[in-house]
Amino acid sequence: PTAYDGIAASAPAQSFTKFTSSLYYPLLMRIWHNVNPLVCELDFLTSEAIKYCDPLDGVVDGLISNMTACDYNPYTAVNKTFTCDSLNRTIALSQGAALIAEAAWSGAHTTDGHQLWFGYNPGSDIGSTFGAQPGTNISSLATTKDEWFNLFVAKNISFNTMGLSHKEYQEFFNLITSEYGSAWNADDANLQAFKKNGGKLLTYHGMVRRSPYPLPLPNDMLP
Repeated sequence: PTAYDGIAASAPAQSFTKFTSSLYYPLLMRIWHNVNPLVCELDFLTSEAIKYCDPLDGVVDGLISNMTACDYNPYTAVNKTFTCDSLNRTIALSQGAALIAEAAWSGAHTTDGHQLWFGYNPGSDIGSTFGAQPGTNISSLATTKDEWFNLFVAKNISFNTMGLSHKEYQEFFNLITSEYGSAWNADDANLQAFKKNGGKLLTYHGMVRRSPYPLPLPNDMLP
């Protein structure tokens, strides 16, 4: 202890129940709106978002560094043509692809439009997660056996999470947080006690999701 008075943390604290529950939103949006975007469509929108937002930090390097200024609208690319490698031909971007990209980037919302949790950063891989391969109607994430809502909320291993309505999804989202949030979530980012105790913190993360707290942290929350 006399030689080490700090913490080196390579991952952020999370509101785990909200973080995990939000991952279902784009998948359920596909069902609620009866759309089936391909992986190549979502990959194309990702490349378009990078092309649009990359220069906003003053350096064109293939990365979106100024995420706050990145306001790319996926609907501007609807009907834009591109080469879909998995189909080996040129196609026009569908309205459904823009809808799912927006759902992934904007985060989970209630039925009346209030944000439940944050979304993926534009530029991150949403294609392999929420897009379907040609000839299928499912994404890679949708094929994963659900053990989140069915076990922890429905408490029924046979419960069909993909059959949730938007209202039911919102209820499940709130139920899992109210029941397990106190044990699983790290909701308080106030580091005053750590600072007053002389602690030092070096932290970074590589998550693709938006932080629930403004960056940089206010001075009264920094160690």
